[in-house]
Amino acid sequence: MSRRESPAQPDLFALAEAEATPAPGILGLIRQELRRMLAAAEATDRAPFPDITAATVAELRFNAMLASLPAEEAAELRAAHDAALDRYYASLPPSQPL
Repeated sequence: MSRRESPAQPDLFALAEAEATPAPGILGLIRQELRRMLAAAEATDRAPFPDITAATVAELRFNAMLASLPAEEAAELRAAHDAALDRYYASLPPSQPL
């Protein structure tokens, strides 16, 4: 055991099994937020994001939240969100070469 390790100090980066799975109430909040984000991305009367950076951050956040859901449910939401983002990205003007 090195000087930096102590048997009294738990591993700060290890997740306990109970911490790895969100509580049922948390899953409801996650589902609610994912559905809100999906509805915003699917809205046809306005652009869902002010710019490409905001779209990318929203996509990363959406996909990170999906990790909490069962695989089948996550796959359905991911497909719907990807389709909405594909429409958004297709609506952007072509990028200019640097």
